[in-house]
Amino acid sequence: MRRRWTSSSPSAIKRAAKSARWPGNPVTAHWGVPDPAAVEGREEQRKRAFLDALRSLEARIKLFVSLPVEKLDRLALKREVDQIGRLRLDATEGRAS
Repeated sequence: MRRRWTSSSPSAIKRAAKSARWPGNPVTAHWGVPDPAAVEGREEQRKRAFLDALRSLEARIKLFVSLPVEKLDRLALKREVDQIGRLRLDATEGRAS
């Protein structure tokens, strides 16, 4: 039986990440984005928040899959993945700055 995610509070997310069981020894990183579901206002503003989150994650994923994983040792890969998470992204164009 799979567990259902019932909370999005930062402390619940941190607890879940610490207790996650991953096979092998994967590199992990936190790529936080503002919660679009928390945005209040007109429908246009709420839609924009979701699109911004989508574009931010999409840009980071594109950067991640372009990494030369086979050429990086574990520490270098961790640095690269963490750096992707620290990028300030232009959500309107999905470009890193």
